[in-house]
Amino acid sequence: ENQATLVAFKDMAIEAGKGIFKFLVGFASLIGGLFSGDGSMVMGGLRKMFDGLGEVILNLVPLVLGGIGMAVMTLTAGIAQIAVNSVVSLGQLKKGPLD
Repeated sequence: ENQATLVAFKDMAIEAGKGIFKFLVGFASLIGGLFSGDGSMVMGGLRKMFDGLGEVILNLVPLVLGGIGMAVMTLTAGIAQIAVNSVVSLGQLKKGPLD
């Protein structure tokens, strides 16, 4: 299960990176269109920027939330293990010489 989760995280990170690249390409087209006076280039650049931004949001938000969720689960498991070890240790200390 953890391996599948890590693969999914990797895939989302790759897609978010592609979205960032698409955004930057769109920004370059926007700037090029502004300097050349080419309106279709400006509009194409804006379209690519928003497409890239959408890809980043669709992939980065679940990636961040999933990472936070995994961290919370790991922390909770660690706290539970400490609690169990403490109870077991206390039980062993309470045993008397006749037990």
